[in-house]
Amino acid sequence: MSVRRLTPRECERLQGFPDDYTRIAWRNKPATACPDGPRYKALGNSMAVPVMRWIGERIQSTLNTQIKNQKASTACTASGNHQRGMRGSAMADNPQHVSTTVLRSYYDRMYAFGTNSTDTLSPSERDAS
Repeated sequence: MSVRRLTPRECERLQGFPDDYTRIAWRNKPATACPDGPRYKALGNSMAVPVMRWIGERIQSTLNTQIKNQKASTACTASGNHQRGMRGSAMADNPQHVSTTVLRSYYDRMYAFGTNSTDTLSPSERDAS
């Protein structure tokens, strides 16, 4: 019994890329003449877009929770109901706020290549949810 090898197009679909995403001009030949070997190599060196999206969303969710908890803690501190903690602006001194900004930028760039997926939300739609 033998197992059929996946085609480059099937590999692209499994990893969340558009069809023929790895079919590019190769060694001064047109994209239509691109052999399968370099395509398999490119796919083997890539990361699955849906998995990266899931990881990014989990990181974003965790950072948002930490920021909310810190804001609540800062509000208690400012009202005098809690021991004096941070000095100055909590957001300016908060490295997690910077991380959230960097992650948001990466998250937006990750979807900039324009998949045909119906579950991809625009930045304004993500902010609204």
